[in-house]
Amino acid sequence: MKNELVRGVVALFLCAAALCPATARAGNGDQARVDLREQMTHLIGAGRFAEIVARAEADLGEGTRLPDGVWRGYETYMAFEESLNTRQADDPGWEPLLNTLRDRAQARPGDVFLYVQALHARAWKVRGGGVIGTVAHEKRQSFRGFMELARDALDRNRRSLATSPMWWAQRTTVANELGEGPERLQTIFQEGLRRFPHFHPLYWTRVRSLTPKWGGSEDALMDLLDAVAAMPEPAVKEGLYARVVWAAEDEDQLLFLDPRFKKELWRASFDSLVREWPDARNRQRYFFNACEMSDKPLAATQIAALDEPVREKRLMRNQPLMDRCRDWALNDADFVMGLRYRGEKRQVFVH
Repeated sequence: MKNELVRGVVALFLCAAALCPATARAGNGDQARVDLREQMTHLIGAGRFAEIVARAEADLGEGTRLPDGVWRGYETYMAFEESLNTRQADDPGWEPLLNTLRDRAQARPGDVFLYVQALHARAWKVRGGGVIGTVAHEKRQSFRGFMELARDALDRNRRSLATSPMWWAQRTTVANELGEGPERLQTIFQEGLRRFPHFHPLYWTRVRSLTPKWGGSEDALMDLLDAVAAMPEPAVKEGLYARVVWAAEDEDQLLFLDPRFKKELWRASFDSLVREWPDARNRQRYFFNACEMSDKPLAATQIAALDEPVREKRLMRNQPLMDRCRDWALNDADFVMGLRYRGEKRQVFVH
């Protein structure tokens, strides 16, 4: 199974000409996300949905990136959903919003992605947080109902929308959250990867579906990482090995603790990423990971990035730990870091 996955991903890593990277290094990746959220809030309030869709479509088609190298078209849809997440579950504005977006999606397939993103936001507002066993039956049913609407909208328009990488990223998320099964998820991922091998969100949505909390496992995540490791040189240039490790960490899966983790490849991948996209967001994560791995020389190469404000969500939540890492890097202040992997607590001596 593992070898088949590796061979399959390698075979699918073909250059997608429509999505060859566009250069956009100026600015700050975290600030760009803040700006996007503010813009989305304004456009939603004004009902200017056509502008949101037009912007996202143009960015996806041209391969436009944020300063940290992430696809701006995808982040536009994420900022749209984050703006909706400020609404309460009982906000009376949900129904007219979804009705408007549904009507737009029925009139124009390109508007489906916005409708699906709104359905996803609504579904999670209704469901609430917590593991599935703690969620009331009525809320689970409502969640499923909204996600089925999202699935149906995507599937009805597959022929016209599958030329966009957004269809594959959204369809993976929907398949995962509807429990369509590992074979279906693997099929969607492989086909999406064949078409759009550089599109990072495909890997992020796949990582999420392979985590234990969604029915996957640490071994499945490492199989994916091994498959990325076996990709040709463009994967290193794109920093995919580092990006998958990053995505897994955001899902509380610390793959660098696994015996199968390839640190030298991870470093080459991250070096390529920050060379191509020397944004503070990338360099601060690189520094933090080097601290977790107790690699002081590597941390020293990125410590200047800490002169910039830390705005990336996970690092902000770990600000006390970031401060200890800075002290360790500058003042030899060794410490013990408590981590968890494969259900076990680990004591990592940072020295």
